Amino acid sequence: MIISWLCSLPRTFKGLSHAGTASAVFTFFSVALAAIFAGIQTHPAGYDPQVDPAPIVTAFPVPGTKFVAGMNAFLNIAYTFIGQITLPSFIAEMEEPR
Repeated sequence: MIISWLCSLPRTFKGLSHAGTASAVFTFFSVALAAIFAGIQTHPAGYDPQVDPAPIVTAFPVPGTKFVAGMNAFLNIAYTFIGQITLPSFIAEMEEPR
């Protein structure tokens, strides 16, 4: 918060736009690393295939999924990516407030 506040002190918000760009880049790398590590790992820590069945991966919720659980899954992804991509456009609009 303090770094963002210091970068936003100039009227143009140029420093904040660089911070937003860096944030988007680091988010991309963290998601890429998570995908790579998930692909490399044979199974999650503590997973016992004898006790738990294999996870089900589908494009749509499986029958019995509650509304809150489905919205939680969707919003976790939405809040992560939607905010990052819109930050530079908000800052671009703030450079010359009219």
